[in-house]
Amino acid sequence: MPRFTKKEIDDALQNYQDLAKRSWETGDWTIFPEVYTEDGVYIEHSFGEFRGRKAIADFLVRCQAPFPHDMVFPLGWKAFNYEEGWLVMEVANRLVIPEKPGVHFDLINWTRLDYGGDGLWKRQEDLYNPLKMREVFDQWVAAGGKPLTTLMPMAHGEQ
Repeated sequence: MPRFTKKEIDDALQNYQDLAKRSWETGDWTIFPEVYTEDGVYIEHSFGEFRGRKAIADFLVRCQAPFPHDMVFPLGWKAFNYEEGWLVMEVANRLVIPEKPGVHFDLINWTRLDYGGDGLWKRQEDLYNPLKMREVFDQWVAAGGKPLTTLMPMAHGEQ
């Protein structure tokens, strides 16, 4: 018998999307980490591993500081394992230019989320090509994107 229901996991994913959108709309990246358990783990291979909701929040605030309103995260495909309580999905880290509707720059990311119960995720791991990250950022700036600060340094050094 599964530990969690399909509806529970689907609802948690909807909340994940809703809080990401609210953080983007408000520029307040302390909102989104409410999707994680208090002891949640966020593994971000370019920036490090963050343990606990507070550490995840601190990371996201720093990481999103250059573009608090200029990055959205549309989902592509999703593959669920409801029996075990996890999913893998394609996420576009999409840089936009609000003054240029329809102009965007995507860094494609694969994300695994492990469900922790009570509507919260206990683990997230993001996989993408870090060399492409800088290329996408530079294309966005060349097209008129305006970062508010410098990019957060990567754990393994700048490209």
